[in-house]
Amino acid sequence: MDDKAKKLVVQKLNKELGRSYKNLEKVADLHRRISIEKSSIENKISATSNERSSLVCTSLNCLDEVSAQMKQLLTKYDKVVPKIEAHQEGVAKACSQIQGYMTTIADHEKLLAYLEHIECIQTACEEMETALLEEDDEKAVEIYGSLCKLSKPLASSGCSRLFQYLKTTIYQWHGKFYERFKSEYEKLIAAVGWPITSSNTLRSPPSSDVMLKFQRFTKLLLLIEIPENLQNRPSVTSALMIDFDPLVLPVQLLFNPLRKRFMYHFSGSRQTNRADKPEWMLTQVLTWIRDHEAFILQKVQPVFNETCTSRYISVEVELIRGFIKLVVEKLDRDLVELQYDDVLFCHAVDEILAFAYELRDSYNYPSSEPSVLMVLTQPELFMKWINMERKYALTKLDSILESKTAWTNLSSDDDDELKVTECADCFLTLLSTITERYSALPQPRHKLEFLNLQLDLIDEFQRRLSQEISLFNEEVLNMKAISIINSINYICDVFLDWGTNTHFLLLYHYKLQLEQVDMPEATSVFDGKSDKLQSMLNDLVQLVCMEVVFETKARSKPYRRDKWFAMPSIKNTALPSLTASACPMFQVLADRLHFLQKSIASPLFQNCWKIIAKKISQFILEELILENTFNQGGAEQLHFDVTRNLIPLFSKYTSKPEQYFRSLEEACIILTEARIPPNFKITALRKADVENVLSQRLQ
Repeated sequence: MDDKAKKLVVQKLNKELGRSYKNLEKVADLHRRISIEKSSIENKISATSNERSSLVCTSLNCLDEVSAQMKQLLTKYDKVVPKIEAHQEGVAKACSQIQGYMTTIADHEKLLAYLEHIECIQTACEEMETALLEEDDEKAVEIYGSLCKLSKPLASSGCSRLFQYLKTTIYQWHGKFYERFKSEYEKLIAAVGWPITSSNTLRSPPSSDVMLKFQRFTKLLLLIEIPENLQNRPSVTSALMIDFDPLVLPVQLLFNPLRKRFMYHFSGSRQTNRADKPEWMLTQVLTWIRDHEAFILQKVQPVFNETCTSRYISVEVELIRGFIKLVVEKLDRDLVELQYDDVLFCHAVDEILAFAYELRDSYNYPSSEPSVLMVLTQPELFMKWINMERKYALTKLDSILESKTAWTNLSSDDDDELKVTECADCFLTLLSTITERYSALPQPRHKLEFLNLQLDLIDEFQRRLSQEISLFNEEVLNMKAISIINSINYICDVFLDWGTNTHFLLLYHYKLQLEQVDMPEATSVFDGKSDKLQSMLNDLVQLVCMEVVFETKARSKPYRRDKWFAMPSIKNTALPSLTASACPMFQVLADRLHFLQKSIASPLFQNCWKIIAKKISQFILEELILENTFNQGGAEQLHFDVTRNLIPLFSKYTSKPEQYFRSLEEACIILTEARIPPNFKITALRKADVENVLSQRLQ
C-alpha cells in the first residue's frame, strides 16, 4: 500500500471513530462492514471479467469474418478495375468522335443559318423591287420593316460581316424609298397649304383625297425610318449640337420650308437679321409654332399615334426642337458679339428666358429635350450672365432700401397680422424672380451657382439691415425700427416655407452630394441664413421689450418712493382707486403695449407682452416691495394696484394674465394677510424671497 492510500485509510478511520477512546468498540463493526463491501466488489469484478471475456471472443470472431470478406472484395476489385478502365477509354473515344460530329453539325447549322439570312435579305430585296414595280408601296415598306426587325438579333450574334451587309442593304433601300417618297410628299405638303401663312389661309381647304394621300405618305415615311440601333450619329460642328437628335423623316420634310423662311429672314444682310433685336427672331418662331399647331395636332399627330405603337412621338415637340436648333445656332453667333455690351447682352438674356418660358408654359415643351437656354450655359457666357445678374440684383437691392416707402406696410388693414413691409415684399420678389430665371436650366451645377448668388444677396441684405439698426442707438420704439423687425420676421417665415419647396430641396440634395456631406446639420439651403436673421430678430425683440420696461421704470420713481409705510387702509374707502403716483408709470406701459399691438407683427407681439409682463413683475417685486416697508394700508393699496390695474392691462392679450405675475401676486398676499391662509400655496417665490417680503411688513 502506498503512502497516499495509507493516508486515506487513516482519514477514514479518524472520521468513523472520532476522538474518543470509547468509540473503539466500533472497530469490530467497521471491520465487518468493510469485509462485506470487499466481498461485494470482488464478486462484481469477477462477473464483469467473465462478461468481458465472452464479449472479446465474440468481437474477435466477427473481426475475422469481416477480414475474410474484405479480402474477397479486394480480389473482386482487382479483377473489375481493368475492365472499367478499358470501358472508360472506349466511351471517351466515342464521346470525342460524337463531339466532333456535333461540332461539325453546329458549324453546318450556323453556315446554313448564315446562308438562309443572306437568302432572306436577297429575297426581301427582290420582293421589294417587285412591289415597287407594281406600285405597291405599302407591301414594299412592310418587307423593309421585316428587314429592320432582323437587325436586332443580328446585332448581338457576332456575325459582324452579315450584320454590316444587312445594315448596308437597309440604308440602300432607305435611300431608295426616301427619294421615291420625298418628291411626292413635298408636292402634297404644298397641296395641303403648308407652311401656313396669311396668304394661303384664305384659300379653300384641301380636298379629302389630297389629305388622305398626305397622311398615307406621312405614314410611309415614318415606316422607313432607320432603326435606332442602326442610326449613325450625324457629325456636328459645335458642342451645342450634340444633344439634338435628327428629326423624324416626315417632320424633316415639313420643317424644310420653315427652315428656308428662317434662314431668309435671319441670316445674311436682311434687315430682320439683327443681333441686337433677338426678340424679332424669337417672336417669329413662336408665331410659326402657333400658326401650325392646329394642323399638326389634327392632321399629323393621329398618323404618328397610329403608326408608332411602340413609342410616343410628339410631332409638335419635334417641330419645336427643329426651331430651337436654328435659334441656338443663331444666338451662339450673336452672343459672341453682344457679350461686350452689357445692355444688349442683358436684353438678349431676358428675351431668351421669356422664349424658353413661353415654350414650356404654352406648348408643354419637355425639360428632357434640348433647350434654348443651353446657349447661355457655355462657360464664358454663363459667367457673364451670372455677373450681370449679381450687378443688377445689387442695384435693385439699393433701390429697394432707399425707397421712401420701403418701411411702410403693404396693407393698411389693421387685420394684417404679419405687417408685411414693402421692403420685405420687394426683396423676396427679387429672390423669386431670380429663381424663376434659372429654374429651367438643365444642369444642377448651374442652378447651384445662382443659388449661391441668392444666398450672397441675403447676406448683403442682412448687412444693410444691421447698418440701419445701428443708427437707432438701441432706441427701437419707432415705426422704422418696428418695420425692420416685421420685415425680418416675415422673411424668416418665407425662408422656412421655401426650404420645403421641391426646387430648393433638390438643389440642397445636389449641394450635399457635391460637398460629400453624409450627416448634415441643416435641413434646407436657407437654414444658415435664417438662423442669422432669426438671431438678429430675437435681439431686436429683446431690445423693444427692454425699452418698454426702461421707459416704465423711468416713470416709476414717484411710485417706488411713495409712503407705503403710512397709507390708510382701503377698507375704509368707499371706492378704492389706483395710487396717484402709479398713473404715469401705468400710463406709459399701457401706451407702449398699445403701440406694439398696432405696429408689430402679431406673433412677435405675443412674445413681447409676455416678456414685458415678466420683467415688470420682477421689477416691482425687487425695486418696490423689497426696497420699501409696508403697513397694512400700503400692502392693501399695492395689492389693489397690481390685481385691479396692472394685471388687467394685459387681459386684452390673454384670458389668464395673472399667470405671468405669480410671484408678484404671492408677494402682495404675503404683505397683505396678517395670517397666511392654510390653503394658500406658494409656487413662484423661493423661500428666501418669502422671508425678504415678510421682513418688509410693519408689525
